[in-house]
Amino acid sequence: MIRAVALLLALAGVARAQQPVAACEEPNVLIVLDRSGSMLEGRKWEQATEAITQVVRTFEHVIRFGLMVFPWQGPCFVERSQAVRVPPAPLNGPAVRRALPGLRPERDGATPLGTALDEASGYLIGQSLDGRRGFIVILTDGMETCDGNPVRAAEGAFTIDGFPVFVIGFGGGVDRGTLNRMAQVGGTGQAYQANDGRQLFEVFQAIVDAATAEVCDGVDNDCDGRVDEGIAPEPCETACGSGERLCVDGGLSECRGGDIPAEVCDAVDNDCDAAIDEVQAYPCTTVSGNPGTVACVEGVLSGDCAPDDPSREEICDGVDNDQDGAVDEGTTLPCADGCHMGRRLCVDGSLTRCSALPAGDERCNGADDDCDGVVDRAAPCPEGRRLQPRGPVPAALPLGGVPRPLRLRARRLLPPPALRPVLRAGSRLRARDLPAAVHAGRGVRRRRGLPGAALPARRRGGGSLPGAATGHRARRRPGPRRRDGAASDAGRRRLRVPGGRGRARVVARPGAAGPGRRRWRRR
Repeated sequence: MIRAVALLLALAGVARAQQPVAACEEPNVLIVLDRSGSMLEGRKWEQATEAITQVVRTFEHVIRFGLMVFPWQGPCFVERSQAVRVPPAPLNGPAVRRALPGLRPERDGATPLGTALDEASGYLIGQSLDGRRGFIVILTDGMETCDGNPVRAAEGAFTIDGFPVFVIGFGGGVDRGTLNRMAQVGGTGQAYQANDGRQLFEVFQAIVDAATAEVCDGVDNDCDGRVDEGIAPEPCETACGSGERLCVDGGLSECRGGDIPAEVCDAVDNDCDAAIDEVQAYPCTTVSGNPGTVACVEGVLSGDCAPDDPSREEICDGVDNDQDGAVDEGTTLPCADGCHMGRRLCVDGSLTRCSALPAGDERCNGADDDCDGVVDRAAPCPEGRRLQPRGPVPAALPLGGVPRPLRLRARRLLPPPALRPVLRAGSRLRARDLPAAVHAGRGVRRRRGLPGAALPARRRGGGSLPGAATGHRARRRPGPRRRDGAASDAGRRRLRVPGGRGRARVVARPGAAGPGRRRWRRR
C-alpha cells in the first residue's frame, strides 16, 4: 500500500514537471552611462556604478542587461561597436560588474546625448531580431554639449525603431526641461530625477518594473509563468459609439462592448468595424444538449450545430454516447419525400425509413398531394357538388320535423354551410341531424350573392312559418272557429311548393301533441 501511494505521488510530480510553462521574455535593457568629466564631481561616478552593480545583481534573472558609455575615445565621439562595453545577455550581472571599474571618466569628456541615443538604438536593432523587446536607459548629469539633438534622437528611437527611452537625471546640474521632453517623445512619460546612490537604485527599480510589466503580446513579460494576465481594457471609439479593446491571443481586439452592438449573422456591419459577419462561427447546442458551433454563410446560419466534442454526441447506434444514462435519445431526424415532410425514428440502434408520404394523385384534402405547388388542383371537392333527394321525398317537411330516416343522394345540390360537414354521398341522416331548413325539390329560390342559401318560407301575414322548408312559399288556410270565437288550429293547412307537382295537407286534432297526421296526394 505504501509503495502504491509513493508511486502515485511520484507520477503526479512527473506530470506537474511535464506541464508546459510559459517562457520568460527577459527583455534587453541597454544602460547608456554618461562618462563626461562632470561625473567625477561629488562622487557621482562612484554612486552611479554602485547603484548599477546592485541593480544587475538583483534583476539579472528577469532582464538581459547591457552596458554602453559615452563619450568614448574622444570628447564627443561615440561609436556603437566600441562604446558598447557589455552586450545584453542573460545572467549578465557579473560581466557588467567587472567592466565598470575600468570605465572611469576623463576630465575633458563632453556630453553627446543625441549621438549616444542614435548609436544605442542602432545597436539594439541588431540585438532584437528574435522578437525580444528592447529598452534604453540613459543616465546623465548634464545637458547636450556636442551640438546634438537628444529630443529628436529619443523620438526616433521610440517611434521608428520601437525602443522606449527611460531618462534619468543625476544631480542638480541637469537640463530638466530637455530631459522631460526626451522622455515624453521616447514613450516613457517623464524623466526620473535622483540626487544620490539610494535614490538612483530606487529609480532603477521602477524602470525594471516598467520594463517587465505584462503587456498584450502573448509572452510572459513579468516571468511569473502566466501570459497576458491582468491586461486592462483599452478605451476606444467607433461610429457606433464607445467601447473597449481587449487583449486576445497576444493582440488587442477590435473595439467592442459599451455602446457598440454585437456582430450577428445578417450580412450587415453591426459593430462598425468595416467588416461584415466577421464572426465565422456562433455557439449553439446540439440535439444531445452538448455545446457546438454553427457557421455563418452569406448572412445566414447554415447547417446543423457541429459538436465541439463529436465523441460525446448521441447518435442512433444503440450506445449511450453522451453518457447520460439514456440510449439514442433525441436522435429522431427530419426527412422529406418531395414536398412531404416526415421523420426517421431510431429503433434498436437503426434509423427507420422516412415516414413522409410519396407524391401521388391530387385529392380534395387541403394538401398538395402531387407536389406541384398548388393545393387541390384538378381535384373536385364536395363543396362543388349538389345534393338531390333519392326517391319520393315530399316537397316540404311537416311542422314537427322528419320522424323517419331520410336517405339523400348527392348530385348537383350546393348545400348550405351548416350541412356541408355532415352531408356525404349516400349518407343516411335523421331529422335531428338536419337544421330547420332543408332544400328539396326544384325551383328553389336563392338569395342573391349567397350561393346555397334559400329564402325562408313566409306566412301570408308576414314572418316565417315555423318548421316549414326554406325556399318554399307556403299558404295557410284558416280553420274553423271554436265556440269562444277564436280560430282553431285543428283546421286544414296546405303548403304549396312553387314548381312542385304535389301538395301536402296536414290535419291536426285539437289538443293533440305533435305534428298530427300527414297526407300526401298528387294533383
